[in-house]
Amino acid sequence: MKSAEDGFALLQQNERVVWGVLSKLGIRKLRTDYDDYLQDGRLAYVEYYLRYRDGVSTNQEQVKFNKLVFHYLYNVLRRKLLERNGDAQAQCLENLLLVGKEPAHPNSLELELEVCAQLAQLAVQLTPRELEVLLLKCHGFESNRLIAMELGVATSTVTAAYKRIRAKFSQNGGNQNDQGKTTLYAAKLQ
Repeated sequence: MKSAEDGFALLQQNERVVWGVLSKLGIRKLRTDYDDYLQDGRLAYVEYYLRYRDGVSTNQEQVKFNKLVFHYLYNVLRRKLLERNGDAQAQCLENLLLVGKEPAHPNSLELELEVCAQLAQLAVQLTPRELEVLLLKCHGFESNRLIAMELGVATSTVTAAYKRIRAKFSQNGGNQNDQGKTTLYAAKLQ
């Protein structure tokens, strides 16, 4: 019979699996919630171990198990990341739209609610990197250079991610201003 102690012992030998998932999701040590994600990943690892039917005693079995648990952890932590980022998106609602002028629509509250619904749909389609870029824009990082410094990547990486975000927003029926350009603000999307 498998025990949680055996699962934690296996985790100590293979903690790089959890670190790899965090890295793939773009969750860096500098984040204030890094330890929360690390702990969630560790617990999910042990939980998966307890449900795993096959043995994990040989090196080959451990490799197989770690490949499977990697995918499981990726899905679990990505879901948590999207849930937590959904809360952050709600907090920056006031920054979402309307670049410096009155909306073309008569009721701006309805327009903001429509954009929020579109952003919720968009968040599911974004890669972890795109989601990070969008959230940093929402939290007041105005230049791509500052976002790149925060994420530890090249400015061109942020610029490309931002272009993909705008394209996905437009494909989802993003709001258009009177010149026909997308007006998703999320803090000065220019």
